[in-house]
Amino acid sequence: MARSGRIIAVTLGLVAAGAIVGAASAIGIVVAVVGPNNPADVLRPSSSALLATIAAFGALAGGLIAPTILWGLLRRVALGRALAWIAAAAVVGGALGERVHPLNPYVREVPAVLIGSLTGVVMASLMLRLRQTLDERRAGARAPAA
Repeated sequence: MARSGRIIAVTLGLVAAGAIVGAASAIGIVVAVVGPNNPADVLRPSSSALLATIAAFGALAGGLIAPTILWGLLRRVALGRALAWIAAAAVVGGALGERVHPLNPYVREVPAVLIGSLTGVVMASLMLRLRQTLDERRAGARAPAA
């Protein structure tokens, strides 16, 4: 396979992984926001269409954002570790954003849950990159001179 073919295959894999993690993170945000107050509301059959819509939006967002961030982290951070940290940060950031500024359907502004999720994803990716750089520097300082 040519180099460009491998790049396309890896990018499509990152899109797929991002879509799966994005959908799971979106559902996780709903469970984190609604679950503690009314856990039965999340499991109602009537809310399944809403959860499917939320998961689809999360899959779209994850499919778009994940390749961009993961290509920057790919050589430095393990893919599974990066996806786990980014997913957790998206859920925590989205839940905090919704708690701080709840969604108001009558106001035309970007929902705080989206801003919180995106902020969490960016902060987690920066933290992973910084931590890996620090670990590499420490390992380089400990390595004997050749």
